[in-house]
Amino acid sequence: MKGFIIISIFVTLSGVTFGQNKQTSTDTSKLSELFIKKIIPFHCAKGPEKCDKCKELLNEGAKYCLIRVYYVSAGVITRLMIEMVVDGKKTSLEYDIENIFDNQEAAMKYSRQNSVKVLPN
Repeated sequence: MKGFIIISIFVTLSGVTFGQNKQTSTDTSKLSELFIKKIIPFHCAKGPEKCDKCKELLNEGAKYCLIRVYYVSAGVITRLMIEMVVDGKKTSLEYDIENIFDNQEAAMKYSRQNSVKVLPN
């Protein structure tokens, strides 16, 4: 709970809200950003070695997902990690899966309609 309070204060002080969605891959002035990426949609940070649900998802293969990448770590929540290049540096960042698309066409349509950047595989 303390992590949530600290984050809330930071959001209030910086004038940034979780609802903002400017799609630039190097703007770390906000707390998070939405992207579309084809990934295996693991449901927890344990991964397929320790989680049966994640093992099932691994067997189903990669899918187009809407992910929220966090530039600032909550510190108290275990999240999945993704490597991205931010300001020219390879960085590991936390992310959550917000939606899994039925197919590539649905993902690209969402991307166009909502100005969400599609990350390369």
